[in-house]
Amino acid sequence: MTAPTPAQIAAARKNLDILRELNQEAGEHHTIKIINAYALLVGEPDNADPGLPFVLTIFENVFSILAGEAFGPAGKAAATLFGGMIAGWIDSPPPSLAASFSSYTQRYDASWRELNHQLDTLNDELGSSNPATVEKAWNTRFGFNGQTAAVADLSNAGLPPSEDSNAFDDMVDAVVFSQEQGLWRSMLQANYEALYYTWYHKGQGYGSSETLPLEWARYRMGYYPYVYYCYYDYQGGYEPPFHLICANEYVVCRKGTTNWYYLNDDACKYLFIDSTPNTVINSDGLFHREEVMNFLGIQHVETVRYCTTDNPYDWREPPRAKRSDVGPSAAAAA
Repeated sequence: MTAPTPAQIAAARKNLDILRELNQEAGEHHTIKIINAYALLVGEPDNADPGLPFVLTIFENVFSILAGEAFGPAGKAAATLFGGMIAGWIDSPPPSLAASFSSYTQRYDASWRELNHQLDTLNDELGSSNPATVEKAWNTRFGFNGQTAAVADLSNAGLPPSEDSNAFDDMVDAVVFSQEQGLWRSMLQANYEALYYTWYHKGQGYGSSETLPLEWARYRMGYYPYVYYCYYDYQGGYEPPFHLICANEYVVCRKGTTNWYYLNDDACKYLFIDSTPNTVINSDGLFHREEVMNFLGIQHVETVRYCTTDNPYDWREPPRAKRSDVGPSAAAAA
């Protein structure tokens, strides 16, 4: 294999520096995100080690960001490099990660520091005065998700340097946001389920068959911000302007509870971008409401069907019990 030129080595080392800075900043930002997620989603402090596989799922979001077209060939190589490094830790963890940790925060902190250490090691080897050491590092290969990349591939362009503050900060922000999405996705899957049941609601109003269900849904969400409505049928009523709305209502609740402990208001405000489709309630939210219910892997559980048409004698609302939440400051201090 042709030996790398000094310019190629310099370019690869520069990109390793960029990746280290990116990993450093993302790691420091994600720690506070962990405290916030535990406070909002489980109301308990972070006091258990989820293990390396859990950390890998969080970092996988970073890999997908780097592999995007915005960061060119170097980004794709970096995504495979990061992924291959951390995936290799599952079966053969480095000494710094071999022990158990008392919390996810500690596990994550040790993981991004170990990633920095390995990036530094590769960079030092590329800068060695020993040609054999340089060649070995240059040809080191990693595989992840069916892709392979060599350290040599980092000599390509694509990653914005920290000197280009706007582009670099945009990359950091994208990675931080992606990691937080991965954390909330995993915690929602582990702790929540979506109970659903059917509404047959005879609503009164002047909206069309398209607008009335949305108006009714927004009205309901004013009281129950943790719900999502999927309209599978609509029928005109027999006495205009009455309309019959048929919908599935999904309620995000904690698993294993009998009182329907639902996703609390602060978590809903933080999580959801929209209420009904194209109705933005928080442009800085993590996911669209439909995405949370249907595409994050949250288990769906069918429960009691009921009908509100003319409020029949057996009409009832499911019990909706609030839980005592632990605020972020209390969770951090515990």
